[in-house]
Amino acid sequence: MDFTAAPEPTPTEEPSTRRLRVTPASQVKVRRQRWVWAQRIILGGLTLLAGREGLGKSTIACWLVAQVTRGTLDGEFHGTPRNVIYLHTEDARDTTIVPRLKAAGADTDRVLFIDMVTPTEHGDVESQVVFPSSVAEVAELAIERDVALIVLDAATSVIDSRLDGDKDRQMRQGLEAIARGIGERAGCGVLGLVHFGKRDSGDTGKLILGSIAWSQVARSVLAVARDEDDGTVVLSATKANLAPGDTASLRIRLVNASVDTDDGEVTSVGCAEIIGETDVDARELLAAAPADPEERTELDEARAWLEEYLTVEGKTLSKAVKAAARAADIAERTLHRARKSLGVVSAGEGYPRQSYWSLPGGRVMDSTSGASGATDAVRAPRLGTTGTTGPDLRVCEPPPGTTDPVVPTPVHGTTDGTTAPADSHGESA
Repeated sequence: MDFTAAPEPTPTEEPSTRRLRVTPASQVKVRRQRWVWAQRIILGGLTLLAGREGLGKSTIACWLVAQVTRGTLDGEFHGTPRNVIYLHTEDARDTTIVPRLKAAGADTDRVLFIDMVTPTEHGDVESQVVFPSSVAEVAELAIERDVALIVLDAATSVIDSRLDGDKDRQMRQGLEAIARGIGERAGCGVLGLVHFGKRDSGDTGKLILGSIAWSQVARSVLAVARDEDDGTVVLSATKANLAPGDTASLRIRLVNASVDTDDGEVTSVGCAEIIGETDVDARELLAAAPADPEERTELDEARAWLEEYLTVEGKTLSKAVKAAARAADIAERTLHRARKSLGVVSAGEGYPRQSYWSLPGGRVMDSTSGASGATDAVRAPRLGTTGTTGPDLRVCEPPPGTTDPVVPTPVHGTTDGTTAPADSHGESA
C-alpha cells in the first residue's frame, strides 16, 4: 500500500472520474451513541488506555477483556458475552497474557489471537498484523466472529513503520483507518494501549508519546496514574466528549494471582481489582501544578492548611489527615496536590501496614514552646481512629463458573499497596 500523497493534477490532464456525492442531513438516520464500557470505551471508534510505563495497563486491559467475554461489563453488551480480538506485540501469550486472562476470569474460548500468514513456495510465513494494510481483513473477521472489542497492545507497534509516528498527517491516516475501517464498519470498540512521557502535565493529550493525532482521533481517552500515597492506580476518563456528564474516576488495586499451568506448575501474574469510585483524578496525580488561577488559589490554601496541620500533629495516619481535610472543605484531589507540592513523606508502618504522612525532615511544633523542630514521634491524630484495615485486605475472588484456581494475594505481603505490584513477567505496557 502506498502511503505517499497523490500528486496534484495539472490543468492539461483529463478530467477526473471522481464526483461529489451529496447527502441531505434529513436522510441521515439518527442513532444514539453506544458504549462497550459505559461512558469509557466507545463502540464504533478508537479509545486509548494511556499511562506511564509499568503501571499495569496490560493487566487492566486483561480485566476488561474478561468482563466482555463474560458479559459483566457495564455497557451495551451487559448480560451478553461477546468475543474479543487481542493483538499483542510485547508480552508472550503462553507465559503472560493467557495467565493474566485466566486470573481475571476470562472465557478464553472467546479471546482470539490473530497473526498474518503469507503462503510461499517454502511454506506459510507468519508475520505481525499491521495497520492500515490489514484493516479490511480484521474488520471482516470481527464481523464474522461477533467481536465486541479489539485490543491493540501496544497500539504504536501495530501501526505500519512506513508511517512517521511524529508526523500528524501520516499518523491520522493510520489511526482513522483503524477507527473507521474497523470500529465503525465492524461495529466494535477498539482499545489502544499507549505510553505517557515522563514530564509532569495534566494535559493527557500532550503526554502521549508521538503525534498529537493519537488523542485527536481517539473519541475517548482513559488515563491511569499511580497514587503514591497507597500504591493504587487511578483510572480517569480524560477525554469523553461523547459521554453525557462527568464520568467518575475508579481506584484500582493490582495484586498477585496464582494460576495453574498446563505443565503442572503454578505461575504468578498480575490481577486488577476494582476498589470503587474516587474523587481523585488521574490528571491531578500527573500534573506538577494546576494551570487554572482559581485552582492555584485552592492549592495554596490547601498547602498552607496541610503544612500547619502536620507541623502541629507530626507524623499522622493518612486517613486521619484526609478526614480533617474533608472537615476543612478541602477536596481530596487538592489535598494530594498539596502533599506533592510540600514533599510530604508517605510511609507504611506497622502490621497491618498503614500509611502515615509527615513533613520532610519530621518538622513538628513543640507543644511547650511553640517552636518548630524535628522529631520522630508519632502524634495521635485529633480526628478519626485507626479502625480496621477494611478493603486493604480484600483479594480477588474467582468469578462464578471458572475452573482455573485464582489465588490473588496482596503484593509482597503488604496491605496498603505501598510497594509496587510484582509480576513475575514484568509489566511492559
